[in-house]
Amino acid sequence: MLNFIKKVKNYSKKKFDPKTYYKNISEEVEKELESEKFKPAKHKMKMYRVNALLKHLETLQFNTMMDVGCGWGFVTKCVLDKFNITYCHCSEASHHNIEKTKEYLSNYQQVEFLYSLIEDLPPLPKVDLVIATGVLHHVRPENINDVLKKLLSYTNKYLIHDDPPPNFRGYENQGPNTANFAHDFITIYQKLGYTIEVIPIPNHPRRVIYFLELK
Repeated sequence: MLNFIKKVKNYSKKKFDPKTYYKNISEEVEKELESEKFKPAKHKMKMYRVNALLKHLETLQFNTMMDVGCGWGFVTKCVLDKFNITYCHCSEASHHNIEKTKEYLSNYQQVEFLYSLIEDLPPLPKVDLVIATGVLHHVRPENINDVLKKLLSYTNKYLIHDDPPPNFRGYENQGPNTANFAHDFITIYQKLGYTIEVIPIPNHPRRVIYFLELK
C-alpha cells in the first residue's frame, strides 16, 4: 500500500488536474488500485454504499440508466442484475478501467461504453436514471456546477450520487494537491433551482446518498 501511495503522489505534485491525472495514470497504478478493492474492510464499506443505493432504487420506476464514472463496472452490474434495464450507458475517465468494464459487462448486450472525463461528456440521449457513485467529490470546485447541470440534462426522472455528507470536514488537511473536494451540494442544487434529498448510509459516516427527482 505504501508503494501505491508513493506512486499516486507522483501524479499529484501539482494542482490536481483530472485531464492530466486520468489520461497519464499508469496501468500499474490502476492495477494496484484494483488490488485494494477486494480487501475485506474496503469491500465491506463499499457494500454499505451499494446496498443503500439498491435499496433506494427499489422505490423508483426506471428502465434506462447511465452510470457516470463507472470504474470497472461493479455498481453497474449490481443494478443490471437487480432491475429490468433495457438500456445502460457507462462512462469512465480511465481508459484502463473502461476496458475492464467492457470485459466485466460483456454479457450485457444493452450496455454502451464511453471513455471520457465527466467534464468532457458530450450531449447524450436522455435516460430515466443517472447514477454517480463516489465520483463527484473528485470534480474540482470551479467545475462542479457545470458538471451537475450536464448530469441533469441526461435524465428524465432521477439523479442519484453518493458523496461526503453536508459539512464534511475530512478533506480539510489534505493540502493543495488533493483530488478530494467536499462540495456543498445542498446549496449548489438550490442555486440551480432544485431541492436535493440527503439519505444517510447506515454504518458509513463518510458518505450519504444525494437524490433528486425531476418534477
